[in-house]
Formats: sequence, C-alpha cells, structure tokens
Amino acid sequence: MWTLIVDLFLGKLFAAIRAGINLQECHVTNPRRIAALAKLFAHWISLDDAAKLSQAGDERMLAVAKEEMEKLGCPQSLAAIREWAHAEKTKFSFHTIVLTHDLVKLDLKVFKHKEAANTVEKADTDVMMAHAQQRKTTTDVGLPKLRVWDVVALHKTLKKVDGFQDSQFKEAAQELFPYSTYFNNSD
Repeated sequence: MWTLIVDLFLGKLFAAIRAGINLQECHVTNPRRIAALAKLFAHWISLDDAAKLSQAGDERMLAVAKEEMEKLGCPQSLAAIREWAHAEKTKFSFHTIVLTHDLVKLDLKVFKHKEAANTVEKADTDVMMAHAQQRKTTTDVGLPKLRVWDVVALHKTLKKVDGFQDSQFKEAAQELFPYSTYFNNSD
C-alpha cells in the first residue's frame, strides 16, 4: 500500500515528500517503507534542476523540498539508493518475504539490476527452509507468519530474473505449504 501511495504522488512533489516523511516518522517498522522511500529517492535524483524547480513552483519551495529530502536521508545516486535499501533491510529483527519481494522488484524495475535478485532469492530459500524445519520441531513457530500468497508472488517475480534456478525454492515452498497446488504445477 505504501509503495502505491508514493507512486500516486510522484507527479506531485510535495505530496510525495509528505508521504515519505509520514513513512519515516510513523511507520518505521513497516517493511514496505523501504521500497516506497527508495522509489521516492530514485524519482528525486532523476529530476534535473529545472524539473525540480517546475514541480516545486519557486526557489523558496525548492529549497524546502531539498531540505526535506536531505532530512529523509536521500542518497545521491541510484547505486547509493540500492545500497541504502539493502542496508535498511538488515535493520529489521526479522526477515520477511514481503520485504525481499519489494527489494527484488526494486532491483528489476528501478535499478535495472537483474543479477542481484539471485542472491536475495537464495536468502529467502534459506528462510523458508528454516520455517519448515521449525514447524517440524515445534508447534510455536516464533517467526513472523509466512503466507502462501507472499511466497507465490515472490516466486512469480523471481521467474523474471536472469538465471533463476527455482528447484530449491520450490522444494522449500512445497515442504512449507504441502496443500498449495501452485508449486506442484508452476513451471
């Protein structure tokens, strides 16, 4: 939802910055915050000075916009934004498939970096295997709830990645969700 809100406001600079500030201040623990802010930062650095001025309206408002983007911690390049997003991911005390899915989509769409998604996919396969192992040994999982539709969405996105080998991912998903027909039929 937060990614969608920032997407809607990208044509309206101050509404997008306001949404980014709200995410940073009120929704720090929401994993979707990272993708939304990364899109905002990528949009900001893609604008040249004339485009920033036209969206801000005048020099005074442009100065306010620049100050707010600095307060949000906007990196200066796409590579720096990518590093920031992956560094923010490590700040979470738990690992979520949703967060990883958002980072893979960022790699594919915003950063145009298809090879990087393979390392993310390997980490998620490990997470799903840990979930499966813990479910076998205890009834109280203790890990964040893993939903089948999140894993299916991640798998569909990863199939677009160059060189994605999904056999280990499918095995972990089938073990974790034995009643799901998606991983039995997806090719």
